[in-house]
Amino acid sequence: MILGYDAYPIDGVQGTRTQAAITKFLSDRNLAADTSSGANFFDVLVEAARNPEGVGFSWCNDTNYAAMASLGVVEMGAIVTRGWYRVEAGQCVRPDVRGDPYKLYSYAEAIDTNGRPVKRGDAPLAWGGTVALCARDGRFELADHKDCATRGLNSAVFAVIDLAGNPSTTVHFKEP
Repeated sequence: MILGYDAYPIDGVQGTRTQAAITKFLSDRNLAADTSSGANFFDVLVEAARNPEGVGFSWCNDTNYAAMASLGVVEMGAIVTRGWYRVEAGQCVRPDVRGDPYKLYSYAEAIDTNGRPVKRGDAPLAWGGTVALCARDGRFELADHKDCATRGLNSAVFAVIDLAGNPSTTVHFKEP
């Protein structure tokens, strides 16, 4: 999945999945069907990769700190959380979201130049919500969110992001 368009496996052959991904890309951006045969189509693709605003889900970091973000997706009836995605100050990131989910879960924390959480008072500068899910300090993929602490995991409160009817959703990290 690249920028929300599934053309895997990448094998150098333009098959039905590649064509479906191109067709969806053109449709999502209201581009003419013949755009893909134009000389500047590669430039259009590169610009879409540079600018994650638009179709799909993305995080944009409007702070002066880097942020580490985690994403949860419902897969086979369970919320699977994955982390961490680094979102540099002033930049946007479009995480890999498989399928067409109607709901995502998002959590992020600001970090300093040494990778430690930035604190505001006693609490980390974080963006989340009310759904407690497990996470860990290093890279992770977790589907069991019971008893996080007893399993040596962290608990973080994720925000529910409703994607129903929204072809474009961006979460902005801002300082209070």
